[in-house]
Amino acid sequence: MKKNLLLALSTFLSFAFICSSPVAAKDLYVSAWGGLNYIYDEDATSTAGSSTINYDLGGAAGVAVGIAVNDLISFEGEIGYRRNTVDFISNGNPGSGDTDVISGMVNTVLHLGTFIDGTIKPYAGVGIGMANVESHFVWPNPNQDANEEVFAYQVMFGLGYKFSDDTSVFLETRYFQTADFDLDVSTGGTRSFKVRSTSGLIGIRHSF
Repeated sequence: MKKNLLLALSTFLSFAFICSSPVAAKDLYVSAWGGLNYIYDEDATSTAGSSTINYDLGGAAGVAVGIAVNDLISFEGEIGYRRNTVDFISNGNPGSGDTDVISGMVNTVLHLGTFIDGTIKPYAGVGIGMANVESHFVWPNPNQDANEEVFAYQVMFGLGYKFSDDTSVFLETRYFQTADFDLDVSTGGTRSFKVRSTSGLIGIRHSF
């Protein structure tokens, strides 16, 4: 829990110096989003053996604080959460478990123009940061667990609809991936693993 709080605090503190600027303050915005999250099947591998983790469809949610530098580009700090449960482990064998990911990301967003009298605004973005990954996989033999902080990155594409001067809603898809980390195996040793996911999201953004 302490690690997650530090992750959240460090992300938003990175924007404190920008938000304190009188020029930037007029372009400040906040956003919140949520939706479905799909984690791709992933092999947990080592020289001693391997297993494939297959996930059910899960969920994702997050909040962000951003600065619109101009009509073309924005920067934002984001806290996100993703959770998926296990469908099965290795070749349909019975198994259970889950993966929770809490991420702190810094994003650069490129605005791709406006359409239909300025109401439709497509955009694309990339982000880097850190993620706390907590995974628990239960299998007759062996169990596998992790609680690690790792580097993460994401790519996003979205479409915003402006329904007032200050507020818009958006639809977005984003790809998220962590660096490799170790799963502790109950029979001894570790297995290399990572999280790769695609999310379909809906959100709201308000400017000040």
